[in-house]
Amino acid sequence: QDQLPPGSIFKIVTTVAGLRNGYTPDSPLTGAPSITLPGTTVPLTNYAGQACAGGGQVPLRTAFALSCNTAFVQMGLAMGPDALRDAAARFGVGERYNLGLPNAAGSLGDLPGGAELAQSTIGQRDVTMTALQAAMMSATIANKGKRMEPHVVRQVRNADGKVLHETEPVELNEAVTEEEAATITDLMFASERWTFGYDGNGFASKTGTAEHAEGAAPHVWYVAFDPAKDVAVAVVVKNGGNMGEAAYGGQVAGPIGRAVLRAAPA
Repeated sequence: QDQLPPGSIFKIVTTVAGLRNGYTPDSPLTGAPSITLPGTTVPLTNYAGQACAGGGQVPLRTAFALSCNTAFVQMGLAMGPDALRDAAARFGVGERYNLGLPNAAGSLGDLPGGAELAQSTIGQRDVTMTALQAAMMSATIANKGKRMEPHVVRQVRNADGKVLHETEPVELNEAVTEEEAATITDLMFASERWTFGYDGNGFASKTGTAEHAEGAAPHVWYVAFDPAKDVAVAVVVKNGGNMGEAAYGGQVAGPIGRAVLRAAPA
């Protein structure tokens, strides 16, 4: 039920908004190390203040693989807030599920101006997600764009093992088209290849490192799926785990997610 800032895993949502508004993996975006938030003098930077792929212009595919904040801010500002609102709703951000267990809705937050929109495109500001919503996002891409109703219990059996009830799959919506899901999958394959600890696996993934308080260690995320096993995961380690303020998603959450994917039966 924890509603936490997702950080860069939310770039999946921002990228979907981009695809639905004329962007392609080859669309050029800024690789500058920082970008000034609209209406302010405050710079928003890439990780460690680095230029993306040497700076200049970079294609969206590179910006996604390297998780370049400035590129996503530029794209988000060009699209406007309604594009981000639509994409977030498609993935169930702001929605509770009928699980039979308490669960939280998460939120995109208000987007009253350019500065708020810019920060939200990279999963910061007032954006929150639960681990369930993050897993649903990954699973929806893996499921060729169809978002399914999640459930906890697959079957109910009696003492003799007879099935008394079996949960039937329910499609909630087509979050993205099959073509868009395939494009995001390719981008997630590239992201995995650039993620700490990549060992030649066939996973599709995105990491996130979410700031949430001054001087606090970040929450770190890893969402992924294994197309060979039909399984998706979301991992969040709050406050950086044992790594503290130096933690980032690929280093801390990534190994946990990969272990789950490897342990899952084929």
